[in-house]
Amino acid sequence: KVAIEGGVRISVAPAFAQLLMRGLIPTLRTAHPQLNVAIDGSTARADLSKGEADIALRMMKPAEPDLVARRAFECNWFVYASQNYLAANGKPKTHDQLSQHALVLYAEILHAAPPVRWLESYKAKARATTRVDSLEIACQAAVADSGVAVLPAFVGDAQPTLARVFPDAVSLNTGWVVYHACVRDNTRVRVQENGISTLDVSALS
Repeated sequence: KVAIEGGVRISVAPAFAQLLMRGLIPTLRTAHPQLNVAIDGSTARADLSKGEADIALRMMKPAEPDLVARRAFECNWFVYASQNYLAANGKPKTHDQLSQHALVLYAEILHAAPPVRWLESYKAKARATTRVDSLEIACQAAVADSGVAVLPAFVGDAQPTLARVFPDAVSLNTGWVVYHACVRDNTRVRVQENGISTLDVSALS
């Protein structure tokens, strides 16, 4: 077995950095102890064609022809609220009753991903709304009793003070491993690609 060594840079949205830290890094440390991994959790999308990162984890399939995208995992999104919020305001029994509650909504710049748009149809009659520009802030807002939010299961379930408002997922999204075609045969990149593609997201909730 040839040792894989050197460095590789992974670009990932901040909320998904914890997914890699919990599900990927420990496995890589065991299998490839000489491989150095740098995780870029910036909100700005890395330009893979300019070498700003070797590989990226994205929630939308890229349209650029020079990028290679591989389906990595399916991610369920649920409606969450803090236990304090539900105790004070009641728990909605139906989706339509969400319009009677305070809603945590996402900024329009994020609306390309269907799950973050899910609450938009209930905002017109909402008691109050808070609009945020990241999953992390949406999660923090829900934890702070600010209202109801839609979050990926591995984010919402990890917060002990949050509860699923409804038992069933309201949306599903696909995670994609993305890299530039010029690094297709790079062994370090292929190790990362395979590791991300085998993540069991449901086990990380």
